[in-house]
Amino acid sequence: MKSRGVSEIISAIIVISVVVAGLGIYTSLSQQRILADTVTVKESINMKDDQISELIEFVDMFRNNTNPNMMEIVLHNYGLKNVTISNIYVNGTRDLNAESISYHVRDLNGIVISPNNKTIPVDKTSELFLDFDAESITNGITGLVIKTDTNKIIQILNDTQ
Repeated sequence: MKSRGVSEIISAIIVISVVVAGLGIYTSLSQQRILADTVTVKESINMKDDQISELIEFVDMFRNNTNPNMMEIVLHNYGLKNVTISNIYVNGTRDLNAESISYHVRDLNGIVISPNNKTIPVDKTSELFLDFDAESITNGITGLVIKTDTNKIIQILNDTQ
């Protein structure tokens, strides 16, 4: 009895075709992922460059004369780029996603810095105003954490008390 089937050559061609098609799909998907990761690496390098360029020096901290619930912090930006503040935390926090306190930035002449009043310009000394309720600053500020829009964390310790 003679059985009919697919010849060995045709079956080998089918197996090779399936393997080549699978490798083609795998290569295409891998290439897309590699390119996506490359963009992410490039963005990470740019973010680190921005963070390195953000340098702030603490000059002074005092309570506002006209509003006792407001603290003024004088900061100087000696970095290579403007520092835009995204959050501020006073006297420590464990949760950097927590709600920050109310704040705004003005230049030394009292003019609010445009466009978002949260930016300290390059090579400028500016005043950061923190708005509190009366109870939260009765003991003063021991430390301040500034989170920038590039996710850099800048810690300022108040040694003026």
